[in-house]
Amino acid sequence: MKMDIRTREDVELMVSSFYDNVMEDVMLAPIFISTTGIDMIKLHSRMSDFWEDQLFGTSKYDGNPMMKVHIKLSERIAINGDLFDIWLNLFNSTVNSNFEGSRASLAKEQALNIATIMRVKMRMAHA
Repeated sequence: MKMDIRTREDVELMVSSFYDNVMEDVMLAPIFISTTGIDMIKLHSRMSDFWEDQLFGTSKYDGNPMMKVHIKLSERIAINGDLFDIWLNLFNSTVNSNFEGSRASLAKEQALNIATIMRVKMRMAHA
């Protein structure tokens, strides 16, 4: 039986596993490899803070990735609904492969909310 997401270490496993999957995806990996120049170690730490905040209310994450990163990135490359679907499917698959329980479900619900909001904001930014 899989355990629920209970600790910072569990969040780090979720984030690390997710980005391992992203880097193997033919659609998403190129965005991270050639387009953005992202420091993946810093990204893992920052996203672990974000997800720990989302799941445990730690208030460790401070930022607004929507404007600072994603909308600026969308000015250089086409970020469409298909990419959000791939992102969400990879995220859900990662969570399902490693965890089950109420916080795992919450993580997937939050990911759906994030993908939905980002789709709308991206559309509005380019309208």
